[in-house]
Amino acid sequence: MKILIVTKRYSVNEESTDGTGKYVSSLCSSLAKKNKVVVVSRCVDRNKKDYSTLAQTRGNIRSIKIVKNSHPLLSTLNDPLFFARDNKIDGAFEDILLSEDPDIVHIHHLGNLSYSLIDIVKRHGYPLAITLHDFAYICNGVFKDMSKPYSCELTLSSCRECFRKFYYSRLESYLEYRLGQPFSKLAKIFQVVRNMLKGLSIEKLYKMRIKYYTDLLKRADAIIAPSKFVKNTFSGFVPASKISVIPHGIDISFVGKLAKANSKVLRFGYVGGPHTHKGIDVVLQACRWIKNAKLLLFGNEPFSPVIKRYKEKYARSKNIIFKGVYKSPETVFNNIDVLIIPSLCGETFSLALHESLAAKVPVIASRIGVFEEIINNNRNGFLFEAGSAKDLTDKINKITANPGLIAQFIKNIGHVKGLKEHVDELASLYSSLLH
Repeated sequence: MKILIVTKRYSVNEESTDGTGKYVSSLCSSLAKKNKVVVVSRCVDRNKKDYSTLAQTRGNIRSIKIVKNSHPLLSTLNDPLFFARDNKIDGAFEDILLSEDPDIVHIHHLGNLSYSLIDIVKRHGYPLAITLHDFAYICNGVFKDMSKPYSCELTLSSCRECFRKFYYSRLESYLEYRLGQPFSKLAKIFQVVRNMLKGLSIEKLYKMRIKYYTDLLKRADAIIAPSKFVKNTFSGFVPASKISVIPHGIDISFVGKLAKANSKVLRFGYVGGPHTHKGIDVVLQACRWIKNAKLLLFGNEPFSPVIKRYKEKYARSKNIIFKGVYKSPETVFNNIDVLIIPSLCGETFSLALHESLAAKVPVIASRIGVFEEIINNNRNGFLFEAGSAKDLTDKINKITANPGLIAQFIKNIGHVKGLKEHVDELASLYSSLLH
């Protein structure tokens, strides 16, 4: 079988750093053991012309990158959905699609590409599966409103205000790129007036956006949700019958390399970048004054200005240690006893969660999203109120006061799906779409 994968970033030589990128990379490698895999993605290469392509083959995987170095041309602003589609990327992709002629197309992420690729696939009659890695099809903020993500509701009033900020900030960045800062404000005002004259209010633009994205999504032959949380969220926008819950599989090969390092104190861990929606402020506040334990933070670029500010702010907290970037999961899980995932947004799957459980490291996680499906509170870990450093501190103190809870939680950690099992599930789905 020949499978064409579409995702925002991919390299046959470099390891991805984000969860979706790691999953797609591992999936492609596993699919390529029995199939031919073509991966289409976008890249920046200042030495190449926009919309040219770069191809590279390794084994059964052929990577084709569409070069896109700049913002779209100003002429694209005539399209009210200029941020959603790019005609020139569409043209480059259509050439690739017809040249490669795959048996099936599987879209993972269209960020920085063009959402109208979905239309192109279906117009040419190819079977199409789409995996929902985030909420981009129904939410302007992708993760749901990051300013108050743990209380975000997908209602017309709240989404309209979010869209207003999203639309005009995107518009201004494009104009600033093309015209320079002095003229971008005036050009933005001109565009706002032009939209008003066309009768395109923010509410109408928002409704156009939702209809455009969800109509495209409905054209897929199969929609894959990695959790029940994702299916339930999207069911208000597309028929629930079209959505199959198929949790990702993960690369569990690292488990055989685990060798826990000894420690005189309990070690809590955090994995991820210094992003607000990941809840790094919450975990730092919660662990600032904990006793008989320390917090190790992995995955943070040690020289970033943000990390520098955090180090300065928490310099007096000797139990908080910034470990920097890491290359493999065992580096983390050999050195912690409990993982903390303080996300402020409802995560769709959480690679860190599943890797931690595969390593038999219990998790304390926010009571939102996929975490409520996987963590059985007080049985295989703890859940706490998202955004509450106080509640997180309480859960941490319960463990430091009774370390025996860790062994109890470990006994109750269930099966974690590996890549082989997951690829078999996808192969079955692909076959059903071909017959």
